[in-house]
Amino acid sequence: MNQKILEALFGKTKRSILGLLFQNADEAFYVRKIIRLAKVSPGAAQRELKRLTEAGIIIRSTKDNHVFFQASSACPAYIELRSLFMSSP
Repeated sequence: MNQKILEALFGKTKRSILGLLFQNADEAFYVRKIIRLAKVSPGAAQRELKRLTEAGIIIRSTKDNHVFFQASSACPAYIELRSLFMSSP
């Protein structure tokens, strides 16, 4: 059921990235790992990561010349998004 909701609300790239980040909310991922695990193109991933960061849904951080992204627990919809993505396949 949630899969149909997710498909209606989010495009494939955004859904894949959000699924990865919200199913692993305590973990930060670097860009190449997100691209590989979410199975998305680099260009589309960069665009979505920028949009999601600007919206405050995810957090961008840097360490040792690597850029990391993580689900933002400060996002007003954090609990709902986590719930949606945790119960999806």
